[in-house]
Amino acid sequence: MDDNREVGFWEFNKNGLFTNMLQIEDHLSRLDDADNTLGHSQCVNKHGYFMLGELTEGISHALKVEPDKVPLLKDIRGDMTNLLDNLPNRSVEDNMIIARSIRKKVEKLDDKFNTAYCKACSINRPSSMGPPLVAPIVPVEEPHREMEGLSPWPLPPPPGFDSPPEPQDLAPQFNGPFLVPGFMIRKDGKNG
Repeated sequence: MDDNREVGFWEFNKNGLFTNMLQIEDHLSRLDDADNTLGHSQCVNKHGYFMLGELTEGISHALKVEPDKVPLLKDIRGDMTNLLDNLPNRSVEDNMIIARSIRKKVEKLDDKFNTAYCKACSINRPSSMGPPLVAPIVPVEEPHREMEGLSPWPLPPPPGFDSPPEPQDLAPQFNGPFLVPGFMIRKDGKNG
């Protein structure tokens, strides 16, 4: 196979590994030990198995492009298999710790994945990189607004609204006949 194609496939595999790892962390952060009504644990499995596929394919491409990364890929594959095999037997917090350790290994595959020096929020930004680009994000507590007689709506209401609009007021309204595939509406307006 052409070397340029190998490089392209390897890049595709690395990107797939990183994005699926971020998805796993996101789903774990939304998961509750006692309740899985939203199906987030199934999504963790789905993204984990996507990663195992990317790892298997990535090893074959990395052997030709970056053979020094193969041991790291095999290590990530073992960790991901362990995470998936024991997912229901551990707490969400323990699974999150393992997932973050896997992400840190995935970040070593390419400098573009390094989240340690996030320029957007200036977390862990070393002084050698200059001053922070933005102030650190600080969570804002808003319950005091209602007690002080202020609107709980953080922005002024849109024109035409005295108070924040309800979601249904913002959604487009459709008052016409609903068309269902395979169901005809006759010219006289009767169903038929």
